[in-house]
Order: sequence, then structure tokens, then C-alpha cells
Amino acid sequence: IGNTARIILCSSILAVLLGSCTKENPESSILDENKTDTRLKSAMTTNTSATATDSIDNTIYYNNGLVAADALSNGKGTTMVAGQVATSNYNRRAVLKFHMPTLHAGYVIDSTTLTLYAVKNAKDSTFARSFSLYKLTAAFGEGNSVTTNAGVGAAAQTGDATWKWSFYSSTQWGTYGGSYESTASASQTIGVDEVPTDVIFSSTQMTTDVQNWYSSPSSNYGWIIKGEENKLLTATEFASVQYTANVNNRPKLTIYYHY
Repeated sequence: IGNTARIILCSSILAVLLGSCTKENPESSILDENKTDTRLKSAMTTNTSATATDSIDNTIYYNNGLVAADALSNGKGTTMVAGQVATSNYNRRAVLKFHMPTLHAGYVIDSTTLTLYAVKNAKDSTFARSFSLYKLTAAFGEGNSVTTNAGVGAAAQTGDATWKWSFYSSTQWGTYGGSYESTASASQTIGVDEVPTDVIFSSTQMTTDVQNWYSSPSSNYGWIIKGEENKLLTATEFASVQYTANVNNRPKLTIYYHY
């Protein structure tokens, strides 16, 4: 073969080889497209949050079985109480419900936090205190009862929640002390001498509770807050929706989501 023919042949072979090396792999192309699609979707996702501060709340009172406590409440008080006061079996529980904020269309809830401002403890602050949230299974009321001593309570008014009544004095709880799920949605501890402070509850179950309230708004009865009820002086006062010393310390439910 002449030199010219050899050059043409070698060039043809080289072109074929280079073509096979650079030819697009269909499978690789699909993977690249998928990666690009994922990146585009990620770029198009918006992460945001919504905070609910519009709520109703109350404190219900148990005084070692005394019938008179069935008519105690604090619907319009500036604080709500959970835990046991200075007398054995004198327990207080706080009930709290938020009006859920509107979320952007196509939302997916990622997590939630409940922020309560602990204003003060009972007399003894030498030990930590634990509190738990339980999802209520029945509605409750916030009437016009009010007291300057949240640990003691005031005479219940029409529509108030009490230990016996979810709405005084027309509708009773299914179980005295509140109707709620047996498993806590979240728990939190206040350390020694940490009050006043923000107490932040957050859990997967809380997020499930909130998601269920969006899916079925009529099931939104809120939560009940219980302290340690087998130990003296575990009671803590939390800022309520009527708290006036600093409105920023009122209860807040923050919903983190994307769409």
C-alpha cells in the first residue's frame, strides 16, 4: 500500500476509535438527566416556616379530691400552671390549643416546635422539673375566670375548663383531669435555677399531631401539659396567651415545612 493509502487508512481507523470513545453512553445520559432533574427539583423547593400565636389556654385544678376544686379555673389568667404545688396531691394541668396558620399550597411539614416561657417555679428551685405534652381527644373552653394567684385558681365561669368540666358547667371530660392520649407527644425538662426561660418541645409525634390537625381540622383539640404530679413543688407557671409583661413570650407553635 502506498504512503497516501496508509495515511487514509490510519486516519479512518483513528476516527472510528475516537468516535467509540466519545460516543454518548445512553445509560450515562439518563443518569445525568436524573441528576439534573433532582438538582432542579431541589432548587425549586422552598423551605419556610409559619408560627401560630393565636391560641386558647387554661389551667385545671385538682385539690386531693375536694369537690370545690371541680369549679376552679383561670381562663383569662396571664399564666397557666402544670405540676404539683406545696400540698400533696394538689395538682395543676395546663391545656392549650392553637388556631393553625395557613400554609402554602403543596406543603410538606418537616418538623414543629412548641415554645413556652417558664415565668417562675414553685418555691423550691433546687431540682429539675419535667413536663410532658399529651394530645387532647376532646375540646375545652376558655371562659372569663381570672386570678392573680395561678397556683390557687379562681371560680370557674361559663365555658371554662376545670378538672371535672371541659366546658363549665355543661360538658364534662370523658375522664376527670382531661381526655387525652395515653402516650406523651413530647417531653422537656427545666434545669435547676433555669427559670425564667424558654422551654422548647419538639418531636416526631408532635409533628404527626400537627399534620393530623391540618388533615382533619375538627380533631384539633390541642395538648394538655402535665408536670410531675407525685412530687411536691414541681409546679411551674408558663406565660399564657394573655401574658402582658412581654407579648413575645406568649406560647408559640412553629411549623417548619417545604413546598
